[in-house]
Amino acid sequence: MSSISLGKVSLAVVFESFVRAGSQRHLLEILKGIQLFRSDISCDLFLLASENNTWPTFIPEIKAAGIHVIQAPYSFSRKDGNGFLPRAQNWWSRHYRERSLNQVFYDTLAQYSIVVCAQPFVADLLLPHIQRNQRLCFHLSEHPSQRGNLCHYKFLQSPRINIIFQHGNQVAQFRLAKHSTLTWPLRLCPDHFVSQVSQNADPDAGLSIAHYSRISPMRFIDRVINAFALLHQQTPASLRIAGHIEDPAYHQALHAQIGELGLEGVVSFVDPVSVPAEDPARDQVDLVWMISLSGHIGYAALEAMAAGFPTLLLEVDASPVPIPSDPDLEELICATPQQLVLRTLALQKDPTRFRDQQGQLMRQRFLTTKEGIDELVGFYLGHP
Repeated sequence: MSSISLGKVSLAVVFESFVRAGSQRHLLEILKGIQLFRSDISCDLFLLASENNTWPTFIPEIKAAGIHVIQAPYSFSRKDGNGFLPRAQNWWSRHYRERSLNQVFYDTLAQYSIVVCAQPFVADLLLPHIQRNQRLCFHLSEHPSQRGNLCHYKFLQSPRINIIFQHGNQVAQFRLAKHSTLTWPLRLCPDHFVSQVSQNADPDAGLSIAHYSRISPMRFIDRVINAFALLHQQTPASLRIAGHIEDPAYHQALHAQIGELGLEGVVSFVDPVSVPAEDPARDQVDLVWMISLSGHIGYAALEAMAAGFPTLLLEVDASPVPIPSDPDLEELICATPQQLVLRTLALQKDPTRFRDQQGQLMRQRFLTTKEGIDELVGFYLGHP
């Protein structure tokens, strides 16, 4: 089951599945970076859910990077309900019964000195069974605004968990009184930086905007459509939304919203793309609109910028915790839909300067480097 290499530090990354979502993407880029810069680290990916071909996955990319993928379907013994008996049985099962049900998995996992995960559900499963000599590291990928209830994050208070934040604003929002933490931003490996795509040369065709996102309420696409309605009142424009339909009910609600705003024919949903640079309609894209959570830039926006698309973001997180601004990102992230529209109109007149500045920012702050990977690997290893 294991592919541990003799003489190397062994790193096990554990996910429920490796569908195309943010936390999976974060670990994909990290594992690629470790393969590129740290040959002394051996990495394996464990997947606890049975294979499901109905969801797009990062498995082809992870295998292409030379990461060994281990299918380890997890067995449960849980009861539904909130009464005393179901809760007591589920606690006993989580702490004891599931160890025996998944003996092969846990025996294999015990061979790794470092275990890394990024899903609360998975971290909660692993915590009772991690060996004393193993270091458990958790990448915190979510934002408080994406969930109404944060009770599933209680495990973050455990002294066994070593937390990696994606940006400083998460530290302020979660207010975790822990010492073993690291802030390590999203980064793209150098293979994502491609030659600039050709742009729409027809000024009479109207402004073509693309948005890359899975169709889920967690992605706040309704806010993007509302902002586009304001833009459409001022200039001819179209909006293409490319993404996997994760929530069909939300998808239907978005169609209803488009109809109520009178945007039929100018807002459309198209098939998802692996990365923005591979968009079949990339030559017609003038601008990419994405969302920002707590002043944070996600992977799809970084990929669009790395491909040379002018990219603006709409801040959608109204957090009660004061969020310090990042001066390097102020031109990219718009605090209101009105600001997004104004910057779009200004950028439409002269996109070259903005695109050049954006490319420079990408290489300075969001490029995977050996120094960055060394910092992260040092934290995994527990080095001060």
